[in-house]
Order: sequence, then C-alpha cells, then structure tokens
Amino acid sequence: MLRFALLIGFVVSGFACKDPPSSPASARGSGAASRAAAPTLPGEKPEELHPHAGQDERSVELDGQLAGEAEDATWAPTTVQALRALSPVAREVTCRTRTCRVVVVSATEKEIFTLVDNLRGQADQVIATAPQDEDGKLLVRLYLEYER
Repeated sequence: MLRFALLIGFVVSGFACKDPPSSPASARGSGAASRAAAPTLPGEKPEELHPHAGQDERSVELDGQLAGEAEDATWAPTTVQALRALSPVAREVTCRTRTCRVVVVSATEKEIFTLVDNLRGQADQVIATAPQDEDGKLLVRLYLEYER
C-alpha cells in the first residue's frame, strides 16, 4: 500500500512540475515581431481599427480637432488644391473649415523645411509633428490653422 501511495504521489508531482512545451527557436522572436497581431474582422484592415497607430499625442489631438470641424464646401476644396500645388511631396491633404492637415513624405529634411516655410506664408499657424521613419523616408504631419 505504501508503495502504491508513493507511486501515485510521484506520478502526480511529475505532471505538476512538467514544463510547458517550448516552441522551436525559429518560431520565437523578440520585440514587436513576436507579438500577435490584433484580431480583425474579415475585410477589415488593422489601420481601420487603430487609425492613429504610430502618431504622437499632439497629432491625435489635432486630428480630433480636424474631424470635429464641419467641411466648408467652397473653401475646403479650393484650399486643398492650393496646398497640393505648393506641396509636391504631400501624400494627403485634408481641409475642413479653418484647419488643414498635410501629410508629407520626403527623402530629405531640407525639402520638408522648405515646404513648412512656404506654408507659413499661407496659413496663420503651422504645426509640424515629429518626423517618423517610413521605409527610409521622413513622414511629417503638418496642421495648418487659418483665422477666418
């Protein structure tokens, strides 16, 4: 009987101490690459769930301000067209009533600084976010405010 109790105790403790199976080294990674992607619904893109991914806090705040403005159907398209003419490196230009956002991707800081200087003559205030790396180029969001 003692032998049976010891055997059961040994088997139970063996299962309790068993380490979980490890994955092969090639399947393991470190940092962001090893994190699981956020779940998405069919047809949904991850950026649709997190549209501000990678943006700093000030940029998210200014995007909220822009989204909260009604669109001036006359002023906005005209201003977008003028800003696109000034900014050949603009990826996106959005204007509402008194605020515009210009998303710029450029290979050089000089090109961005030149654009900002040109835009300062167009708007009452120009706010630039910190540059982000995007495939070896610089991505900057410029927010232009107009007193109207």
